Formats: sequence, structure tokens, C-alpha cells
Amino acid sequence: RVDSNDDGTPERWMAIDHTSWVWDPTEDGNADRHRDNLRAVVTRDTDSDGSVDVVRALHQNTVQFDNDSNGVVELQWTWRAGVLKVDTDHDGDLDYTARMRGWHQHWDWGMVEYHIHRFSLTRMIDDDADGILEWKQRTIHMSNATDWDFDHHLEQRESYTATLTWWDSNEDGYEEHIFRRVRETSYLDQHAHGWTFQTEETRSMEVWRNSLHQPHRIRIMVNELTSWDNNSDGSPDTYHYLSRTWQATDTDNDNFLNRRVFHRHYMEQRDDNADGNVTSAVNSNIWHARNLSLSSSGSIEVLQEAYLSHNVLEWNINPQGHAYYTNSTWVGFQIDYVAGTSQGITVTVITVDSNQDGTPESQTITTAGSGNPP
Repeated sequence: RVDSNDDGTPERWMAIDHTSWVWDPTEDGNADRHRDNLRAVVTRDTDSDGSVDVVRALHQNTVQFDNDSNGVVELQWTWRAGVLKVDTDHDGDLDYTARMRGWHQHWDWGMVEYHIHRFSLTRMIDDDADGILEWKQRTIHMSNATDWDFDHHLEQRESYTATLTWWDSNEDGYEEHIFRRVRETSYLDQHAHGWTFQTEETRSMEVWRNSLHQPHRIRIMVNELTSWDNNSDGSPDTYHYLSRTWQATDTDNDNFLNRRVFHRHYMEQRDDNADGNVTSAVNSNIWHARNLSLSSSGSIEVLQEAYLSHNVLEWNINPQGHAYYTNSTWVGFQIDYVAGTSQGITVTVITVDSNQDGTPESQTITTAGSGNPP
């Protein structure tokens, strides 16, 4: 306890309760079971104004088992919980709160062969301390990994992380902004420079609401990555990546999402024997937009579409990045269904670089278009 200005509120106050229990029935000096319990509370008055600005609390419980009493802990699990409260604006109210809970367990016969980890975190902001939160975020994380052959490299590792965030800035009980995200990963066959195989997927959704609590904008994203490191050098030789985004907006606040946009991005590369020569590579982008407006009676007033795609296909790419064959294609069109007009264009460029020196021997460009009216 430290109260340097003698105002009755210590600038720093700490309390710790620590208990350790050991069971060694064979009395060989190696504890067959060990339990450790820790509880601690810390408070701080950072600006010495007589009000507590920071409160921290932690509770941790650990248990270890050495079943054959050889000095190596075969099983250990740890449970912990913590709270952090902060008065960010020094008005006497602890307006920021973070709560954490975690659980960790691992099996060990000389080194960690298997472990499980669970974790959750909740963060909250209540600036005016009226009990109605302006901001809240919750995160959950889970993971596990194994190393059954004792080579210090994991056979597999998996993880799952979910986050939910919402904002209610005017404290009316309706969230104006909500964000959700889920990320899942899986890794196989760890080596000195990374992993032989990995998959990652991230999904998210974001919603903005207007003053009538109706969706004003929605955005959904999905990203997927799968890759192989076939020669264990830390760089992926073969991979597939796919990203998709869908967004819709209600521009006139009539509770109808009248503008909708979709974007797709795909990349692929194949070098299965990891010799530096890529068999094929793809880089593709698609963009599609639609404007749709309804009258008060429900009939279509506006219906417009626009589409644009760009696709690049390469074959036989040497380590210097020069492809033997390249096909680049652009496609675009625009349609107004109400006005009865449309326009479209296609451009294809085929390039051949037979000796792969970066200077193409031939290039063919083909175009086509259509329109109504022409």
C-alpha cells in the first residue's frame, strides 16, 4: 500500500494470496502431484485525485501430475480468470472493463506431445456509467496441437477464433454497427521453416443500421487459402486462394438494399514437384454490381447491372517468372433493363514466349463488342 499524498486513496494497493500444495508419497523428491493457487488484486490512482483509476484482478489455478515419479510432469492443466477496469477519462467512473478466462492443458512425456488451449475475452465501454454499453467486444479462441513422435515438430495444429463487436453510441438499446468474424486454421507436418500443408478460412459479416434501426449497409467477406510447401523451404509451391465480398447498401433509407456489389478474386499456382517451374497459374477477378429500385406499389423503377471480369492464365512459368503461354481476357457489359439498353465488350490477348526470355515471339489481340442501341 502506497499513499504518498495521504488523501486516504493509495496510489498503489496490492493484495496477493498464494497457496502451493505438494504430494510426494514416495518421498523421492519428485512431487507426484502439485497444485498451485494464486489470487491477486491491484488498484492504482494514477493522477492522485482520490479516485481509483485502474483495478486489476487475477485468479489462477495450476495442477501438475508426475504419475511415475520420475521428475517429468506428464499432465498439466491451468485455469485462469482476470478482470481489468479503467477510468479512461478520470471522471471517477470505471468506464472500461475487460474480462478474461482461459484454460490450458498439455500432456508431456519429456516434451509436449499434446496440448489444448481455450481462451475467452470480453471488453466493454460505458463512458457515462449508466449501465448501457456504448461498445462491447467478445473473443473466443480454441487451439490444439500434437507431437507424438518427439521430434520437436508438430504433426498438426488447429485453431478457431471468433470475434463479435457491436456499437451503440446513442445508447438507445439498438446496435448501430455490428461486426462478426470467424477464423479457422489447420496446419499439418511442421518442419524447420514452417508447415508442409495449411488451410486458412476467414468469414466476416458487418452491418450498419440507420436511425430507424434498419440495415443501411451489409458487407460479407469469405477468404480461403490452401497451400503446400513441397520442398520444406518455407515458401508455398502450390496454392489456391479465393476471396469473395458481397456488399449491399440502402441509399434512400426505404428499408430496401437497392445497390448490391459482388467481388470475387481467385489465385492459383501449381508447382507440385517444387523444382521452381510453375506448371500453371491463374489470377482471376470478377466484379458485379446491381442497382434495383422499387416504387411504393412494389413495381421495378430501376434495374441496372454492370459486370467486369479479368482473367489471366499462364502455362509453364520458369523460375525467372517468364511464361511460355499467357492468356489475358477482359469481359465487361452494362445493362439497363428498364430503358432497354445494353453494352458489352470482350478483349483477349494471347502471348507466346517460346524460349521464356521475357521477350514474346508472338502476341494476338482479339476484340468483340455489342450494344443496344448500337
